[in-house]
Amino acid sequence: MTKPKCCLPEQLVEITRSTLFDRYALRPGEDTRKLVGYLHAKSMVDNDQEPCVMTTLSTHFHSLQFDRPGHRSMQMQQFHSNLARKRNKQLGLSGFFFGPEAPGDMVILDSATAIDRILYVVLQPVKDGLVEHFDEWTGFTYTHRDWGKTLVFERPEGFGDSMPERVEITPMPPPGLRHLPLDELIALIDHLVAEEERKIAEARNGRPVVGIEVCEAISPLYIPPPKDKGGFNPKYTGRDNIRLANAIDAHKRFESDHRICSNQWAMGDRELLFPSGTLKMKQAFGVQCRQHSDCDARMTSTVWDPELDILWSTWTQSGQADWAWRRRRQTPPNATKPVEEPVRYSGERMLSG
Repeated sequence: MTKPKCCLPEQLVEITRSTLFDRYALRPGEDTRKLVGYLHAKSMVDNDQEPCVMTTLSTHFHSLQFDRPGHRSMQMQQFHSNLARKRNKQLGLSGFFFGPEAPGDMVILDSATAIDRILYVVLQPVKDGLVEHFDEWTGFTYTHRDWGKTLVFERPEGFGDSMPERVEITPMPPPGLRHLPLDELIALIDHLVAEEERKIAEARNGRPVVGIEVCEAISPLYIPPPKDKGGFNPKYTGRDNIRLANAIDAHKRFESDHRICSNQWAMGDRELLFPSGTLKMKQAFGVQCRQHSDCDARMTSTVWDPELDILWSTWTQSGQADWAWRRRRQTPPNATKPVEEPVRYSGERMLSG
């Protein structure tokens, strides 16, 4: 049985998905940029998603976005299904466009990790050895340099008049960073990106990159030799081990509660309150859900990492920033397990009268 999906409001998430057999169906080109840009922007607007950064590679994409209402599953369904149908038609293909793996849907729990994921998404083409600098990549992207700018996407050919002629989105920093001056924040990310690009170039030991001309010339029907992806698809990430453990524990409670409620629903009980974040049962049968709780909050808010105070202060005073600590997780002394023990629900019921 497929595990239930939990979509709560106020979550910063990174969405990823790969093409079937890692086919180069999204390789950079004008047709891909127009199609991906328009469909992505429309799905973001239709489902109240707030864009942060996005990079589309030949075989997959990464989108960092803030899900304020908890509707990202509907955004993913709209974007992925429309992209699959339209891109298959462009390429003369039929059948599945995306691979059978579940899409990546990872919640970011703190602002330091948010910066780390921004760098990860922006630097994907550089990290993969495709180009030397992130701004040389011509696949569909929007980055930190687009924060605060309105991006306009025209309706591509082959769409009916029922679709809007243009769609607009305005990428912004993640909520945990929005209190910082925008120009200075963009300059800081630029600095960190340049430092990472330098380190990646040193690690190549003189080996040349593939080059954007080669990437654009590869057939979108090309399928590379298979490789092991490891099957790692985390639901949460953060630098604080305890906060991360609490989020994972809260998610397990959601799954346990959802399973109990589903079983009782199947036996005819229609007065149950499903856990907040329930998606498919709510869409399919209109079940009622509990209000957002403190337990749910451990899976949502992107907290400010105090070490960023040091990073920001150093940057604003000297124009230098050390990001070497970014992957070091923090664990309070003598704290090695979630703060609270798991609680199993028997299924709350709606009040009558």
